[in-house]
Amino acid sequence: MSTGSLNINPETLDHAAGTLDDVAGDLEDASFPADPDVGRSSSAVSTALSRLSSKTSGAASSLRSTASGLRTTASDFRNTDQDAASATPSAGDN
Repeated sequence: MSTGSLNINPETLDHAAGTLDDVAGDLEDASFPADPDVGRSSSAVSTALSRLSSKTSGAASSLRSTASGLRTTASDFRNTDQDAASATPSAGDN
């Protein structure tokens, strides 16, 4: 049975987390008119905009959570690499 290798670049994870935070910030900055005056459709449009606002906030929150998870994963990989390097004897230790 062959085993594969897994190569994770923590900097790539950190960069992706930053991108997700940027997008989350853009979503958080989105604004929607509270009570649009569009005639007889005002109530329906207001309801739709309220739902859109709620979904936008939820998406931003999910992006922030994912970004946090990526940063945690990057940190975990760094710590594991450091621990493995510390536990591995060098050639001069014999």
